[in-house]
Amino acid sequence: MMRMSLLNPFIGYEVVLPIKYILSGKLVFSGHPGKQNCVYMLLCDIRSTFNVWIPEAKYWCKCGLEEVTDDDLIDSICFKDSFYLLTKEYNIRVLDAAYAYSTIQTQGYKKQIDTRFHKIEMSYDIPRENPSCIDIQILCYLVEFGEGILPVVRFLRNHSKETYDFKIFRLDMCKREWVKLDSLGDCVIFVGTNCSRCYSAKELGCDIGNCIYFTNGSGRPGWMANDIELSCSIEKDDWGVFRLNSDGSEGFSYIAKQEKRPPVWLTAPLWWYFNKVRP
Repeated sequence: MMRMSLLNPFIGYEVVLPIKYILSGKLVFSGHPGKQNCVYMLLCDIRSTFNVWIPEAKYWCKCGLEEVTDDDLIDSICFKDSFYLLTKEYNIRVLDAAYAYSTIQTQGYKKQIDTRFHKIEMSYDIPRENPSCIDIQILCYLVEFGEGILPVVRFLRNHSKETYDFKIFRLDMCKREWVKLDSLGDCVIFVGTNCSRCYSAKELGCDIGNCIYFTNGSGRPGWMANDIELSCSIEKDDWGVFRLNSDGSEGFSYIAKQEKRPPVWLTAPLWWYFNKVRP
């Protein structure tokens, strides 16, 4: 069993979450954790299920997919008051946060909460992990990008555990397809096992945009471990900076060197990306 809580170290505010038995997972919330109507989603290591909780409930509401499928969940993000869950076949399941809140509030944690399924076409030929292609490992991270959602697909060689390429797509819900992006413009994306963020390079005060900063990868996106601890615990260094608009190894403007510590970055506080107005 794992006891979990969210703590704001600056004001001492803490949200205590119900105890949950999990091996790994990713926690996503619909708004500011200090708000009573905030909905919490926990994507667990059992990839066909997820859990939802609201502050009024005593227990997590365990939710499974509506139909039997091998299209497991691999990542999640909250975007415009809805949870978007990405499957390994690059389809999308959507759960409205307000619907989840009212359902648990009125019917309790035993009520099954259904998601809306959207079949999304992937026109780009992405190598799949299968017995005939055992040298490839794929990690995928959902990132909020302006008014849309991006899946950042990371390719690793299994034998060397090295990242050799990235592909970025934009979700077009109207056409139900993933559109490949060749440029991020001024933006910088940070991808990690716990969370991924996109920022304007200009707002961060740096001159270089259109790139991805990455740390050592885990075979389980959303693994509940500190990104830096994970980076230090893996023998093979696999972290650096990947620039778009380049092919092959030329896309990497910086790669980890032996006996060097992994990069450290600090994500912006909640008020930055929720309200952009300091409380």
